[in-house]
Amino acid sequence: MRRASRVALPSRVALPSRVALLWGACGAFAVLALGACAPNGSSDSEGATPPGAERPGAERPGAEPGDAPGGATPPGAMAGGADCVTGTVTTGGTQFAPLTVIRVEGAGGVSVQGPLTARVRLLTGTLVTACGTRSSSPERIEPVRLQLREVDGMTAYLGRLEQRDAEWRLVPGDAGLAVPLSSPPAALTNAAGQTVWVAGAWAGEVFQVLSFGVLEGWR
Repeated sequence: MRRASRVALPSRVALPSRVALLWGACGAFAVLALGACAPNGSSDSEGATPPGAERPGAERPGAEPGDAPGGATPPGAMAGGADCVTGTVTTGGTQFAPLTVIRVEGAGGVSVQGPLTARVRLLTGTLVTACGTRSSSPERIEPVRLQLREVDGMTAYLGRLEQRDAEWRLVPGDAGLAVPLSSPPAALTNAAGQTVWVAGAWAGEVFQVLSFGVLEGWR
């Protein structure tokens, strides 16, 4: 996690009180970059309606199955062929035996194993959906797909930052719908081509970035 940065916001934008964590002391969350360290994520229920204006007739990136007209599954949605778990990422253990857990509200924790464990750890404190092979006794999952859902209670997306035709957008790694960004700050655009997360709210057809981070260790 490199330098901390702050997005200038209009005076009328009210952020949750915990957003101060994004621009405050990093503590144990020093793995994220630029925008802030990973905050203590919310554990709202899966499929909650994202904040911000609705886009009638359009499919939101990362929408849940059934959100699209006629119940169709939009591109990039986490659906079919794998077990999924949605919860807040926590870490523990020791330097030699690290432990990564997705804590599901009302259902305890699910241990994360496999090649994507390091990526999940970079999202500590956020709300994610991980899909893959799940087993019990003890509860664990080996994810093959990962979707960022919320950062500090705000709708969030994860992907590669790129510019096309003078417009900035976030391209998810699962070939899902790109997220068009509304006037991203220079501190974010300097990370073009890298994997980043953005959090904020929809404003019509574009996503307004209220906080962000660069995942330097994303492999």
